[in-house]
Amino acid sequence: MKNSDKSCEIPGRPTDPVAVLNDFIPLWQSGNGKPFAGKALKLDPGLKNIDVSSAVNLTLPKAFFGVTGVECRIILNNLFVLHNKNQAKVNFSCPVGTVTDGVWSYTAGKTGRFPVRVEVTDLAGRQLGMAQSELIISDAAAGNDQNVSMLMIGDSLFAGAQSAGFLLESIREHGNPNFYLFGSHSGAGKPLAPDKAAVEAYGGWRWAHFMEKYESTGLYNSKSKFLQPDENGNLKLDFNAYLQKYHQGKAPDVIVILLGCNDIAHASMDDFDEWMEASRNYRRQLLEHIRSCAPEAVIGLVTLPPGNKRNKSYLDNYQGRVVFQQFAYNQIAYVRQMMLDYQDDPAYSIVPIYQAVDGLADFPEDNAIHPAPQGYRNMAIAIEAWFKSLF
Repeated sequence: MKNSDKSCEIPGRPTDPVAVLNDFIPLWQSGNGKPFAGKALKLDPGLKNIDVSSAVNLTLPKAFFGVTGVECRIILNNLFVLHNKNQAKVNFSCPVGTVTDGVWSYTAGKTGRFPVRVEVTDLAGRQLGMAQSELIISDAAAGNDQNVSMLMIGDSLFAGAQSAGFLLESIREHGNPNFYLFGSHSGAGKPLAPDKAAVEAYGGWRWAHFMEKYESTGLYNSKSKFLQPDENGNLKLDFNAYLQKYHQGKAPDVIVILLGCNDIAHASMDDFDEWMEASRNYRRQLLEHIRSCAPEAVIGLVTLPPGNKRNKSYLDNYQGRVVFQQFAYNQIAYVRQMMLDYQDDPAYSIVPIYQAVDGLADFPEDNAIHPAPQGYRNMAIAIEAWFKSLF
């Protein structure tokens, strides 16, 4: 196992600034709507959404999600891995939408469910992989009559609260004034405020950090707030204590978690399995603890988005310690394994976003892993589409 401090934080350009913990915690208002009554959709357990024999790791979620009036996009090259994707052809079949320049898109006027079939072939037409999914379109106004509290847990892809901010803005624009996000900071250590998005996310963190990190520096990102010392000074996981402090003791209605990037970014083919198994073990333990403390919450596991497709950005950021082709393999392999582990577990729901982020248009030229604002917005669009399917 490699040095525990390795992560996707760019040396000299940390996502998390040096900020101290602010003790102000607002009294979150529950809203004036009906009690939350959402639940994850039951998806077809027999659907062959992952081609386990695929030569190109073809990996679909059991469902893609969209909402009425908002363009839904699936970037076809994000669904599989191949050293030179120009040597493959992707056939995307769905009764609605169109494919243009390798991107399927659709703006729905009404709700519905539609079958999806994806086939990857070589240029001679030989099949390299085939998988199936479903497109679920929900009403953009779904759930607007309900109070909703959401907790977003993650690493640097959530830590600045960019996607959280876009999500809060969009859900309110679609008509729900009773949706709010809570956490210990409003992005990059900024103080909490009732009218802003909040998160529980930190740059460079892995699943393990939420279970083990506890440093007495006074910085807002120095301790996992899910840990508490017992009467003997021994640390223990205590998500209930976190909820008591940051949410008046109430469990959230919805929890979305985006972790794993820092677990596998530095892994090579020689030690990838070791990194993956360590991540899966910590993930299982943390999820089981959170579920035990919030048995009624909808827990959504967010798929890792792709990185920048510009090889130069990896060279500039990581000087060869993280490289494009390896990261592309690691990312889809992690998504694939998470789906296999949890997609048929009724306690959890897969939140697919990896199909929605463009590895060129959604990234600045000089950052390999962290998107530009439009990339964070596209992540939020995909998360909201999944969220609306709960109602």
